[in-house]
Amino acid sequence: MNRFARPAVVLALLLAAGAVSPVLAQRPNIAAATDESRGNALNNPALKGLNIPRTGRPGRIGVLTTKTLLIAGEGGMNTTPKGQGAMLRAYNKATGEDVGAVYMPAPQTGSPMTYLLDGQQYITVSISAAGFPGELIAYKLPK
Repeated sequence: MNRFARPAVVLALLLAAGAVSPVLAQRPNIAAATDESRGNALNNPALKGLNIPRTGRPGRIGVLTTKTLLIAGEGGMNTTPKGQGAMLRAYNKATGEDVGAVYMPAPQTGSPMTYLLDGQQYITVSISAAGFPGELIAYKLPK
């Protein structure tokens, strides 16, 4: 498992495995499934044998949740298929599967937001980086 796994992703996996009760999930600081000495759940027996996919990179980012998706961008610059930048990714909430990603020219700096205009849905997110002034980008979703 990625040593820097996003706590929300790890907590969702532990909930799905029945290793953490929903009551403890509401208070992750007392969740017994957390390896307190390293601040992660790498050695939790409930995760033994599971193939855990890439769970992201460290950073302080906000997420957008829908009925079926969790949408989050990367909080740092990285080499992407389109060059330096970051990716805005969508994950299946039930399985954690990476279901899509779009390129951003800089990392996410604010929480994604969605809106509907004239029957068309959009997702917006603020981005910026050193040498890249802040901007708000919008992605038009397919109908």
